Amino acid sequence: IDGFGIPEPFGRWSIVKKASISCTVPKVNGKLAKKLAIDAGAFLQRVPRQRLEIVQNDGEPKHYQFDESHNNQILNLALQPDASGQVRLVLSMPDARTPASLGFGPDVRELGISIQSLEFQ
Repeated sequence: IDGFGIPEPFGRWSIVKKASISCTVPKVNGKLAKKLAIDAGAFLQRVPRQRLEIVQNDGEPKHYQFDESHNNQILNLALQPDASGQVRLVLSMPDARTPASLGFGPDVRELGISIQSLEFQ
């Protein structure tokens, strides 16, 4: 992972506007996993929405939006590993903000989304 902070009790925050996750797609029941479920939440303190774009292995972007009524979501992605069985997800969060810029103390991490878990299916 790149662009995520240290583990916290609920998961990890993205700490920059563009982060990534790379891994080898594991086998589930003897076959390569076909889906990835990402349990995610958003930083919405004085931020009305968080937009998220996920690009998988340089493919077409998938767009998501978090707001007060959709703060926690399960994002389901159909996996498309490359020839070597790898998948790279690039996550862009244009609405990420630092708590410091919003008057919440000295925290200068650009918080966008938090990832609670990744589940290969």
